[in-house]
Amino acid sequence: NNEIFFPEDMGAGEHYPICDEPVFLSRCIDKKLKVEFIPINICIHPPISSGMNVSEIFTQSRGLCFRRVFGLKGLVLLIPFAIKMKIKKRNIPFFNYIKNLIRGFYAFQ
Repeated sequence: NNEIFFPEDMGAGEHYPICDEPVFLSRCIDKKLKVEFIPINICIHPPISSGMNVSEIFTQSRGLCFRRVFGLKGLVLLIPFAIKMKIKKRNIPFFNYIKNLIRGFYAFQ
């Protein structure tokens, strides 16, 4: 009834390979739907996480996610996020990472 869909250009196998879930959930919350976390495992996968992948397209996907979830105010959140990633993953080229976040932030909407 609320016409909420997963972003078709985000997620596994798409141009922006990650961040489809937070964008979908933010759309649900924006429509005032009740969102609840239920801690039941319905599937598992190896402890390999796309969250630590800092390749160009993964980083751009995160930037686009910030735009879709927070709107224009998400731009100011990119720098603290980049600092957090630099702390977690020391070997990332910091300014290149920020550049790709911003490039993703301004990707086609």
